[in-house]
Amino acid sequence: MERVALAEAIEVELSKRNGVRHDTSSAVENFPQLEAGKTRDIAAQKVGLGSGKTLEAALDLRAQG
Repeated sequence: MERVALAEAIEVELSKRNGVRHDTSSAVENFPQLEAGKTRDIAAQKVGLGSGKTLEAALDLRAQG
């Protein structure tokens, strides 16, 4: 269940993204592109759960007790 908690934390951080960098006042510089994909899928992959559906199943299992 540690992976699930980590994935949740990653998902919270990734949910703040919208494809535009707000940490710079100049749009002239080239910055790396944001990781494409659904937030839940990216979070699940980063903690080794594979897909967002697997993460959701793990979250459901944890919620059931």
